[in-house]
Amino acid sequence: MEKISVYAFDIEKNNYKEALLDGFSKIQFNKIVKSDDTILIKPNLTWPIYKKGVTTTSKLLDHLSALLKNKCTKVIVAESDGCNSAWTAEQCFIGHKFLNIAKKNGFKLVNLTKKPAILKRVKVCDEIIRLKVSKYILDKIDVMITVPVLKTHIATEVSLGLKNQWGCLPNPNRMLYHPFLHKSIVAVNKIYKPKISVIDATYGLSGNGPINGTPIKLNKIIISNNVPALDIITCSFMGIPFEKVEHLKIAKKELISNFDLNSASIFGDLEPIFKFEMYKSFYDKITSKIMFNKQLNDMFYSSIFSGLFQKFLNFYKMLFKKESAYY
Repeated sequence: MEKISVYAFDIEKNNYKEALLDGFSKIQFNKIVKSDDTILIKPNLTWPIYKKGVTTTSKLLDHLSALLKNKCTKVIVAESDGCNSAWTAEQCFIGHKFLNIAKKNGFKLVNLTKKPAILKRVKVCDEIIRLKVSKYILDKIDVMITVPVLKTHIATEVSLGLKNQWGCLPNPNRMLYHPFLHKSIVAVNKIYKPKISVIDATYGLSGNGPINGTPIKLNKIIISNNVPALDIITCSFMGIPFEKVEHLKIAKKELISNFDLNSASIFGDLEPIFKFEMYKSFYDKITSKIMFNKQLNDMFYSSIFSGLFQKFLNFYKMLFKKESAYY
């Protein structure tokens, strides 16, 4: 089993390209990726245009994809449509200027919602979790690199590497899985098995993320060869005990129980510089109650009342000029 390696660098103090290369060397990238592999990059696109501390920066995708094109056969950048079909993946690609980067660096942009899905059953904590996942990823991809943004999240406390794969579920109606969200996040990662995490901490997000909240300038990129381990380590950087994050407690048992986190090699500075805090607005508290209760979730998201509920939410958002938090 590979030793956990973590590499962090400051964007303003380092040459971006050289720092990424150094980071890949530290995590022993060449042992993970073969020259004939197809790599999938999963950015975080939880808003249709770039938003500080919310979505992956085009600068990181540009440098990362340029580096990868000489190290593997093919690079794919993939995302699904927004929750409840609020926007399409294509709108996100355009809004983040990914089309120009794709043309320059020669990678393919894929909307996973338009690709076939397959039902998978995974055991998590002695419970069988059933999820429709992307058959495209399982059939076409050799190595997944997750590229999340460092932020808080009203449903999961934090949104980092493991949570980022939630956007790889092709069905936009992902809210239906929320009564089992924490175990489902671990299940998704058991299925997709991402190998590398590159956390975009150009800006972090504190408060009632993953969309609202306060952006915090950090100027960090954090890389690791172990996705759940990096999430736990990054929680310390954020000042949030990972024990408060339900899916990370489960992941520690289910995904990295054989790893010694204390022996992880950490290169670069990951000393906390800001204490991130998650809080919920009144709106967030109401929607959280609905999301995590199976009966309420079914009634509001998959029944004849769904349309009325969405109209109420849209009216509330318009009345109070709120941006909806999509999960």
